[in-house]
Amino acid sequence: MRRATILVSTLAAWLAFAAPAEAQRGQVALPEGDGKDVVEIACTTCHGLGQINGSAGYDAAGWRDLLGTMVSLPDAQATRAAGYLARHFPPKPDQAPALVAGNAQIAITEWTAPTLGQRVRDPADRRLDTDSDGSVWYGNSTMGRIGRLDPGTGEIREWPSPSGPDSHPYALAVVDDIIWYNESGMRPDALVRFDPATEEFQSWPIPSGYGIVRNMWVTEDGNLLIHQSSSNRIGLVEIQRPRLTSQP
Repeated sequence: MRRATILVSTLAAWLAFAAPAEAQRGQVALPEGDGKDVVEIACTTCHGLGQINGSAGYDAAGWRDLLGTMVSLPDAQATRAAGYLARHFPPKPDQAPALVAGNAQIAITEWTAPTLGQRVRDPADRRLDTDSDGSVWYGNSTMGRIGRLDPGTGEIREWPSPSGPDSHPYALAVVDDIIWYNESGMRPDALVRFDPATEEFQSWPIPSGYGIVRNMWVTEDGNLLIHQSSSNRIGLVEIQRPRLTSQP
């Protein structure tokens, strides 16, 4: 009889790089002005202020729309924050998109998420990935679930993450049709493995014990590199493949 040994994942290396605390959070000094206090509070719950400096810039309406996709603010605070950002971080002409000359045709297909209020975001190709049959896997951070979309049929199915509604799945990658992601709402942050074939989850605490893994990359040899932004660390996850052994 031939059988496969149990697949085990280990966090083989956890590399730390020294950096000042402010740099770890991507923080910068914002200019003074009305609304700065709102921005400093609202815009640091998930990312550093450096991302504002690096943005393409918007007018007040554009900043307000963008804020609305990330945080829920009272109307007066949203108006102050958007006004402040528009005054100090207006559109940058050199970063404006260039129009393609001539006529062009594109097809855009949209699918409605199955749960009211959920947010599936992919700001940097880190919360979506595809498997070998073209299905799209995503993290439903609002509801603490992961999901799969079949683009051919439009069918969407979701599974609750092991740590529940507050697990906040974040970075996600697919390796050999196995889904890997982290539960950023947990302390310590947890690395999770999900096998769609068996619908079984496995979890491992990340050694640093704090912080949020915001990015995962699949290496050429099929392992994972994970980046923990708040601790300024990079980790290597070595994935052991199942080995077939013969039994009498």
